[in-house]
Amino acid sequence: MIFSKEQIFSDREAISGTVAASDNVIDLGETGTVLNGPAPLVRDIGPGQPVSISVSGVAAVAADVLTVVLETDSAEAFDADPLKLLDEAIVTADGVPFETAWNWLPDGSEKRYLRLTYAFASTGTAVVTAGIVLAKQTNKTVAGA
Repeated sequence: MIFSKEQIFSDREAISGTVAASDNVIDLGETGTVLNGPAPLVRDIGPGQPVSISVSGVAAVAADVLTVVLETDSAEAFDADPLKLLDEAIVTADGVPFETAWNWLPDGSEKRYLRLTYAFASTGTAVVTAGIVLAKQTNKTVAGA
């Protein structure tokens, strides 16, 4: 994966318990106002080129379900009115790497800040790396090469 340091939600972050927020919040910046415009532009990061988000890690529990949620909010502390954009449940197993990726963001993603939250169904633990990526890296071994 090709990660940018500014677009990392979690960098080998230890996740445990039932709910945890990613260590990092991505700030999309303030929207500007067109010259002589009456108000700032409305942000909507959903349309346009696909945006890939990669979540990978290793769990340290026999079997559990880890739900990963992408949230957006107008406040960096996510105390205003967080909006859930995407979520996915990942079945984990002890010592087995897991990976998931979203290749799009939904229309209507107009708030300034993005973060991930992680929630185990029971008492799981994992180490997670997640962030916005340029593209998914897929190295494959070619037979006879």
